[in-house]
Amino acid sequence: MTAKLIVDTLEGRSAGSNVITVPTGHTLYAPGHIVQVQTAVIGPARISIASQSPTLVTGLSVSITPKNANSRMLIYAAVNGSSTYVNSYAIFKDGQATVSTTGQTNSNEPNMQITTYKNSSSNDLLWVDTVMHTELSGSTAARTYGVYVTSGWSGVTYTTHINNRNSNDMACFSYMYVMEIAI
Repeated sequence: MTAKLIVDTLEGRSAGSNVITVPTGHTLYAPGHIVQVQTAVIGPARISIASQSPTLVTGLSVSITPKNANSRMLIYAAVNGSSTYVNSYAIFKDGQATVSTTGQTNSNEPNMQITTYKNSSSNDLLWVDTVMHTELSGSTAARTYGVYVTSGWSGVTYTTHINNRNSNDMACFSYMYVMEIAI
């Protein structure tokens, strides 16, 4: 038998605290609310990547164990940097692409979520790219989400600089957030 508690208002026990504590080992499940957040921040040191194959941006990965098998996972990353001509970003889960571009025309690496084409040989232009991914948790098994980058096009490899530009004089930071949301 399941007990049901119906109330109009919940208040914290201590006067003025307005805090309701859920004891350790218990979980408050409220659809639409964030269950947990994990973050990664890298910078200001520059990271240079020259690869036509998806390469993990060192430090932009988050390990998380969902508390519920039917939650929505929301992954968001903002990556600062510079590149020559073109680069692509994607969120990978446990080292595997989370999207597929099969059947589409790609001159760069397939299965990447965003591609930035700068139409310039200069890699001194600093920009921020954002990439998002959402999926159902599907289980309570631990997993690692990471930001991967490619920096090549039509068989030519270029260099992407993360957290700075080619001149190495505009240090900045990049961020990744992984949220578990109750549904």
